[in-house]
Amino acid sequence: MTVNETATEMPPLPESEDDVNHPRNLELEATAINQNFSHQILKRPAAAPGAAAAPPTRKTFQANPFFNVEEEEEGLEPATVAYRYRRFQLGPYRLVARTELQGYLVRGGKEEFLTSYALNEWETQRWRQKIDMQKGSILATELKNNSFKLAKWAAQSIVAGADLMKVGFVSRVSQASAIDHLILGTTQYKPVEFAERMLNLKVTNMWGVVKWLCDKFLAPENNMEPGKYVLLKDPSKATLKIYAVPLDAFEGDEDEEEDDDEYDDYDDDGAPGEGGQATEEDEDEGPDVGGSTRQFSAPPQPGAK
Repeated sequence: MTVNETATEMPPLPESEDDVNHPRNLELEATAINQNFSHQILKRPAAAPGAAAAPPTRKTFQANPFFNVEEEEEGLEPATVAYRYRRFQLGPYRLVARTELQGYLVRGGKEEFLTSYALNEWETQRWRQKIDMQKGSILATELKNNSFKLAKWAAQSIVAGADLMKVGFVSRVSQASAIDHLILGTTQYKPVEFAERMLNLKVTNMWGVVKWLCDKFLAPENNMEPGKYVLLKDPSKATLKIYAVPLDAFEGDEDEEEDDDEYDDYDDDGAPGEGGQATEEDEDEGPDVGGSTRQFSAPPQPGAK
């Protein structure tokens, strides 16, 4: 999980990779914080006096497909997540997405699904003095420094059909340690309102980008062969490059070493080298990738949940 990816100013890069503020360590810390935060916000069942066990508060779904019960050890448990498969009809395309939910709550007798995420403070410890009175100021700074990450969270929540998106503010106990943290506060938003009001993202435009990609890859007239492709956005131009890469690209160092001779025509990033068979196409995005989908006045409606 990225940290301050869109910040205009960043502290000098630490010389040692073991430094707690090295970018790689910051990413690992942010990822761990988000995983633990989703556990922290859940209601824990309390056993009634004289009761043998506490009543369950969690819903039971099908088994987690990414967790092997036979390998379960003490202190280890599946991530607090429910995978929700949703189907969307986007023009002529039927899309199926595996989305994630972290919990639910009951308000007014109605169950509402929620997603949870955590913003973390690592440069200073100022949040402790500002969190009660200036939470909006903290969020405004995070919107500037982590706009891509927050936009991704909003999009994930919208696609998952979450009613609420809960955001936590987490700070280190000590600036020298990335192990111990404090949850200073939480807030929650409706995903669509958060995207449009806070991030200036239009839901119809978000679906427009998906529609554009579907047209590019799935429309018969474009003659795109079935295979594995890499999309590369030019950082300084409104250009999206499409690379065809081998099916086993990026699947591990061992596979790359074994097949090194077979795929010498591709560089380390999967892009075609000299004499490569991969195709490259430059697509001029223009000012709005989803411009051709302006006919949609609302996002596609989900089908089976």
